Amino acid sequence: MLRMVGALSLLVIVPSLAPSEQPSVAAPPLPSEVPSTAEMRSVLMAGHLAGTEAVWRTDDGCVHVFYEFNGRGRGPKVWTEITPGRDGIPTARNRSATSAASS
Repeated sequence: MLRMVGALSLLVIVPSLAPSEQPSVAAPPLPSEVPSTAEMRSVLMAGHLAGTEAVWRTDDGCVHVFYEFNGRGRGPKVWTEITPGRDGIPTARNRSATSAASS
């Protein structure tokens, strides 16, 4: 009986000693090229902020998208520029990307 009580008390005590939160993955800071007026979205990994997407339009009508994800210290950084035609339909898309995992 004492063994069972001891084992049950371990089931209660041991989980309370474990850390309650996983270490958070820090999202990288935004580059200075992203304007403060950009529409922002957060990328979550296991409930923690791990990345960011920013979307904005410039005076010439181009839509710019910046996306960065930091999973365990590495991840992609993607810049996209979409150029619309006179009717608003995209006529060009330029994309550049880097990945810390491949560098």
